[in-house]
Amino acid sequence: MTREYEMDPEVAADIALRNRTMRERRHAAETPAWQPQPIVAQWPCRAAGCTNAVEVTPDALERLDVFNRELKRRNEEPLDTNKIAICSDCQAKRWAMLANRNRDRVEKLAAAIRELRGGAMHPQPPGPAPNRAREVVLMRDIIALGHPDPDGLFKAIADARNAGGGRKARGAL
Repeated sequence: MTREYEMDPEVAADIALRNRTMRERRHAAETPAWQPQPIVAQWPCRAAGCTNAVEVTPDALERLDVFNRELKRRNEEPLDTNKIAICSDCQAKRWAMLANRNRDRVEKLAAAIRELRGGAMHPQPPGPAPNRAREVVLMRDIIALGHPDPDGLFKAIADARNAGGGRKARGAL
């Protein structure tokens, strides 16, 4: 027993429209052109001695307002717009300064570790282990310089010293 169903006219119109527009690129025509946000204010750069101004968008003003409302709720002073923004020139100088500072810190840390371990891990050339007072100073320096795992480092150095000289030279059995 077969029944023929009549197709709903709305469904038929939808199918016809889909078939007609299947390969169209409508989204390309409807994509709006990007426009930068308008500049609504300028704040001074917070770097000492810099006279550049930083352009401020409506989003930045909105976020400042949100933070200031939260600070007001906590009975704290609102943010000072003279101490918020930093210009791109000063930011580049700051990144360079931070890179140099980090590099110097890593070099100081490496030198302290080399001196602390002495000849414990690399027997060629053998270096004398520092005396106990110097070890304490080096350990404090390593902690102050921000080693990520000073306890593990100190344990590894102690284990290498207790093992009798550390790793073997390449090719040695």
